[in-house]
Amino acid sequence: MIYIEHNPIVDFSRMDMNNRNDGLSGFIRAKNEGEYIYQVISSWILLVDELIIVFNDCSDNTEEEIKRAIKDFGIDKIKAYKYMPKVYPQGSKEHIELPPNDIHSLVNYYNYALSKTTMKYAVKIDGDIIYDLSVCDNINTYISKNSINGYFKLHGINLIDNMGKLYVASNSKFCGMNGDLCIFPVNKSTIFKHRIEFEYLDLTSLNDDGGCYAYYHMKFVKEDMGFGNYLLLENPNSRYINITKNFIIGLKFLPIEKVLNDYNIDLSLPEHLNISPIYNRNYIKEYKSKLYNVGIKILPIDIFIAYIMKYKSEIFHYIKKIIKEKKSNKI
Repeated sequence: MIYIEHNPIVDFSRMDMNNRNDGLSGFIRAKNEGEYIYQVISSWILLVDELIIVFNDCSDNTEEEIKRAIKDFGIDKIKAYKYMPKVYPQGSKEHIELPPNDIHSLVNYYNYALSKTTMKYAVKIDGDIIYDLSVCDNINTYISKNSINGYFKLHGINLIDNMGKLYVASNSKFCGMNGDLCIFPVNKSTIFKHRIEFEYLDLTSLNDDGGCYAYYHMKFVKEDMGFGNYLLLENPNSRYINITKNFIIGLKFLPIEKVLNDYNIDLSLPEHLNISPIYNRNYIKEYKSKLYNVGIKILPIDIFIAYIMKYKSEIFHYIKKIIKEKKSNKI
């Protein structure tokens, strides 16, 4: 069953830990995640005691895949809500201007999903991150400590596909490093708040209890190549325009095993988790084509600026060295 929510007002009294059950809630917010959301759900369902799914404005098969998951894993484990008001994305004018309790605000959308959880601990799960069950022991050990004053970060690896094979994106290897995906105790302080750039989970009342690598992120492997939900065509001033340009300008494809070995990461290889590329595409060429279709052109000046930013520390160091040498010669 999927609940329809036309007026999603957040009940913050539900955040009181004293009124919550022992256990771990997972919560997913989804928009056009049909490609991987069933696999995401099936990978996390054994870790969490309940899974809350809130989805909004989907034009693909996300809703059908959620229904399939509910049928397969049961209504006792999964609760799903269709959030009817339009939610404006990061980088949009509306996100910048809307108050966080507005039903169209991304912040309200996230807090609504969190408010539907019922366990003392929660973990935010994106609709495109596939969990590796082999790290369960690390997470269960942390939860068993019953740490109500700290949070445990879950790191991931950003996969990318090229010509039918999977790699790691060179200029965006990892995600979740700053605690945006973490296990945390739910209380009235640990809620989502507003920044001009994006929503964020306020963890300032908690200690950083470390973390572990736990999943692969499929953002760049999807058909939209990771920027479809930013609605760049509708938001010509979005900061994600430069982010997407710089990403593709500096992109290289790194072998997965090399990244796992170089950083001593104990994750299963993607093929052992039934992760495989869907498309057989020239990634850089197709990415640039998609950018062009939303009115974004990569000009020579963009490439020049991107490389200046990439090597600015080396350039500054070189300039300082030249100046120092000139001063020495004068002496």
